[in-house]
Amino acid sequence: MLKHTATGDCDRTGSAPLTAYYTESGNPPGRWLGSGLAAVDSGVGLAVGAMVTEPGMANLFGAGRDPVTGAALGRAYSVFIPAVERIAAKVAGLPAAMTPEPGSTDGGSSLMGVGA
Repeated sequence: MLKHTATGDCDRTGSAPLTAYYTESGNPPGRWLGSGLAAVDSGVGLAVGAMVTEPGMANLFGAGRDPVTGAALGRAYSVFIPAVERIAAKVAGLPAAMTPEPGSTDGGSSLMGVGA
């Protein structure tokens, strides 16, 4: 999501920095604003209007960390297992003798409540 937030619909190669989207399209670089800047960098603060850097943006928006020090801000972001992996794990845990219902044309996915 960070990539899309920073580049929108721009086709960015891996070697181009996230900020290239803004500078190449004529947009000015981002600037830090807000009352929370005083708490950044372990209380040292970040100057109002300081230019946003790619690492700072990735720290704050991508990882929920201080944009200067990288220290955790509050609780870590939740990590979720993708639905495909959760379903595959459930299917793998089914008894080997279990087969689709007679006459079923869904390949047995109704056993998992999928595709019904």
